[in-house]
Amino acid sequence: MSRTTEFLKRELKAVALVTAYFLSWFSLISYIKTLMLEQYNVSFVAVSSALVGSLVIAKVVVILDETSVGDRFSKHAALIHILWRSLIYTFFVAIVMVLEKIVEGMFDGQAIAEATRNVWLHRNRDHILVSVILMSIAFLFYNTFAVVNRALGKKGLVGVLRSPLAEEWPD
Repeated sequence: MSRTTEFLKRELKAVALVTAYFLSWFSLISYIKTLMLEQYNVSFVAVSSALVGSLVIAKVVVILDETSVGDRFSKHAALIHILWRSLIYTFFVAIVMVLEKIVEGMFDGQAIAEATRNVWLHRNRDHILVSVILMSIAFLFYNTFAVVNRALGKKGLVGVLRSPLAEEWPD
C-alpha cells in the first residue's frame, strides 16, 4: 500500500474516533437543550447540527493534536498539561463557533460586519457561551484520556481497562 493510502487510513481512523467522542457530547448537549426547552413547550431537534458540529470539532482537535500548540506545559505536571491543552482547544473551538455563526449570517444575506454584530447582539452569544462551557468540560475529559493513555504506554488506558484486576492494589 502506498504511503498516501496509509496516511489517509490513519487520518480517517483518528477523525472517526474523535468524531464519535464529540458526537456523544453534542448529542448530550442537544438532549439537555431539548429537556430544558420542553418545559416552555418549544420543540427542538438538532441531530444534524450535532453531527456536523462533531465533525468540525473533531477535525480541529485532530489538527491541534498534530501541532505543538498544546505542548507548552508538557514538561510540567500532567494536570497542568491537561488544563493548558483544554484551554487552548476551547479557545480555538470558540473561534470556530463564532466564525460558524458569522458564516450562517452571511448565507442569510447579511454583510460580514452585520453578521458579526448580530452574533453578539442576539441570542447567539448565549448559545455560544453555553456550548463553549460544555465543550471545555468535554476537552478536559478528552485531554485527560489522551495524557493518561500516553503515560500508560503501548497497552494504553483501554488495554488496562480490558485487563482483569490484580489481586491486590499496588501501593
